Formats: sequence, structure tokens, C-alpha cells
Amino acid sequence: MPPPGGAIGVPGSANPSQAAGKPGVPEQPKAAPEGSPGGGRPGIPGVGAPSGNGGAVAAPPPPSGPTVTVSGVIVYAGWKAGEVRIDGFDGDHSRHSTQPGVVASTRIDRPGPFTLTVAQQLGKLYIEAVVDEDKDGRPGPLDPQGAADRYPVTVAAKDVVGLTITLAKREPPPGGGKGKDF
Repeated sequence: MPPPGGAIGVPGSANPSQAAGKPGVPEQPKAAPEGSPGGGRPGIPGVGAPSGNGGAVAAPPPPSGPTVTVSGVIVYAGWKAGEVRIDGFDGDHSRHSTQPGVVASTRIDRPGPFTLTVAQQLGKLYIEAVVDEDKDGRPGPLDPQGAADRYPVTVAAKDVVGLTITLAKREPPPGGGKGKDF
């Protein structure tokens, strides 16, 4: 007996779990238009749009107009493997109920020197880094992470140099973590 709303796997039936006549294949959700909340290209900053990115942050657009560099060093004594992702946000990422945007991002193969290029006169820049130890392309609760020793930094007419980001492993979140990404 077919389920309410149509038969599973029968093209043209009213079953919402099939897409364009493909039996048992749910329709893919439509992406939000660029510029709208949740819109833009999916992917991890600095990388194209990998499939199944698990909600990774979209790559920031390149700065327009005059730019300056923000540079420093990533320090993590426990590094064994995994690239380091450095993101610059336009707001405090650590505060609850805020959703700052990524304005600059880069990746390096291992802890060491880094440079971000940002718009001159940006104002406050909040810089954070994470080592992708499990090599899944996403920051997870057990991946070592940290924020710049100056948080935020003020970006104006001159380059910002001498930042240090010391990474540390965190305790899993209450009730879970268990090595899963969030």
C-alpha cells in the first residue's frame, strides 16, 4: 500500500522525497542568493566550494581599495599534523548572539609566520586560528585553536606586525564533543 501523498519511487507521484522523477532521491535545498543571510559561495575561506562542506564559512571577497597587511606568528608546541587556518573577523567571534563576517583568511601548512591582507581603515579586526588536526576541512571542538594576543587589532593606514596567536586544545563541550565537528 503506498504511503499517504503518493508512492515511493513512482515518478510523478506526490511523494516529496523524490526529485524530478528520480526514485527515493530527495530534492537538494536551494542556496540563498549572494548578499542575503546565509548566501554567498559555500566553502572554506581560501578554498573553492567543496561538496559536503558541513556549513563551512564562505570565502571572503578580496578587499577593494587600498590595503594593508596584518602579520604575525602561529605558535603551537603540540603540532603533529594538519594545516592552520587563520581568519580575520569584523566582529568579536567569541561573543554569543553575534555573527561577525570573515573579512580575511589564509592557510599555512604548519604553525609559523602568517600574513593577511585587509582593507585599509578597516577598524577593528578580530583574528583567530585553528589547526585542522583531523584533516576534515572544518574547525571542530577538539581542534587546537586560539586568538591573537591583541584582540582586536586596529587596522588603519599602517601595516600591523608582530601578532602572536598561541593555539591550545580545548575541553570538549558539555554533553558531547566526542571528536565530532560542530
